This record gives sequence, C-alpha cells and structure tokens, in this order.
Amino acid sequence: MIADTLSKNYCNDFYQLPEGDQDVELSGVCKLDPGAGNAFRFNGNEDNQEAMAQRSKNKKKGWLVLLLALLGGMLIGALVGFASCSAIKGAAKNSLSRPKTFSTDEMSIVLTRQFVEQKVDSFHLSAASNKVAVLVQKQPFIQNTEFKTMSIDNYTKLVTQSNGRPSLTIKAEGDARYFEYDFTDPASGQALHYWVYTYKGVDEFWLVNFSCLKSDEAAVRPSISTWAKSVTFK
Repeated sequence: MIADTLSKNYCNDFYQLPEGDQDVELSGVCKLDPGAGNAFRFNGNEDNQEAMAQRSKNKKKGWLVLLLALLGGMLIGALVGFASCSAIKGAAKNSLSRPKTFSTDEMSIVLTRQFVEQKVDSFHLSAASNKVAVLVQKQPFIQNTEFKTMSIDNYTKLVTQSNGRPSLTIKAEGDARYFEYDFTDPASGQALHYWVYTYKGVDEFWLVNFSCLKSDEAAVRPSISTWAKSVTFK
C-alpha cells in the first residue's frame, strides 16, 4: 500500500495472508517516517522479517531520494550562479545580495537575489545559488494523528532517526530546531555539509534543508542562520 504521493515508489507495506479461504480482517495506520513520507503500516506485522526488511530498505531509499535531490539542486544552483555572474557583468557588485522572499503555501523564507527557484520533485519549494541549495518540505498534521500534539523536539528526533543519525545533536534557534552533518558523495568524492531545520506551523511540520560544499561551510554559516531565522508562517 502507498499512503501518499510523497511516498510513491519507495514507501509500501505488505502483509502475508494465511493459506485457506477464511475471511481475514486487516487494519493499519499511517505513521510518521520523514524518510518515507507518511508511511502506512499494517498492524501486527512487526514479526514478519520480510516486511521489516522491506520497510528498512524503503526508508534508506527515501532518504537517498532526498540526498540526490539536494545534490541535484546544488548542481543546478552552480550552473545558474555561473550564468548569472556572466549576465550581470558590469552591474553593481552587491545587487545580488539584496533580500528576496520565496514563498510556498503558508510559509515564506527571505534569501537573496542570488537564489533562483527550481523545480525539484517531492519538495514544496527549492532554490539555489552558486554556493547553497535550499529545499523545503512539509508534513501536514492531517497525515498523522500524532502530529498535532507532537512537540518540535520529538519531531526533530524522529527526523534524525529516519536519517540514520539518531546521535546527532539537536540545537534550538528560536522556535526552530536544527541539526547538521557532513556527507561525502561516494560517486564524486565531493564533501558536503547539511543543515536541517524543523518548524511547527499551524497545521503542519516543515523541514528546511540547507546544503553547501564542505569547503564553503565556514563562509556561508552566518547566512544560513540568518535565512533560517527569516522563516515565517501565515
């Protein structure tokens, strides 16, 4: 079963039916798993080793999709940045550093004019400059009955667990929470740095992902904090 479009192609669950022709009553619920969307899970299926192995595989695949999207966003951003630098030759040097607001549904974030909005599947908003990629995702409370009463701290812990990094330190910045980590792309050997911010809106949780080359981490860190603090909700 597939619970929602975000989970398509990598979130599914199955139940081994017993032999015979008797009626079987099945039940289940949608459970939070940021790595695999709002995943449907059959009740009483935890003893099925094959089902549990499939769930684990799907979770890894879900976060791989996220990672590839981030990497793809950075690549697009680098190309856009290169083109922009060529196009503005002779323009005021600081023109691209002016604030620019990006919005999706009830959420807005203030970046700079260096960013160009891109289309990345499964993300509600994505933008990239020649150094930083920003991708935004939301999880509506209606997807899971636990969301509305869940604290931002507990939600962020679930995100780190689904990311396979439960030991990461979660930090507070205003009403938001965030964690960060390094990752080296095995294909290219490129070292990257990630900041993952979580917010609790009126009717949904929000994930805002920032990424950059590891070599640019120190230079962009102050801006990441500024941009994260600019997030607002209607």
